[in-house]
Amino acid sequence: MSLDLLEQTIQYTFYNQQDGKDNIKSRVFKNVKKGASAAGLAKVGDALAGLQGAEPQP
Repeated sequence: MSLDLLEQTIQYTFYNQQDGKDNIKSRVFKNVKKGASAAGLAKVGDALAGLQGAEPQP
């Protein structure tokens, strides 16, 4: 029995606190390339965090 990866999805959740209010945004990206590395996906998340006004997590 072999298993084949049909689709890969990633979800980024951004936390930003403005004016004493918690602001949480979530973005889901479908059809992520099968060969995408974890490090590459983390870099994308950091870049998107900057655009969303959220601080990247270590």
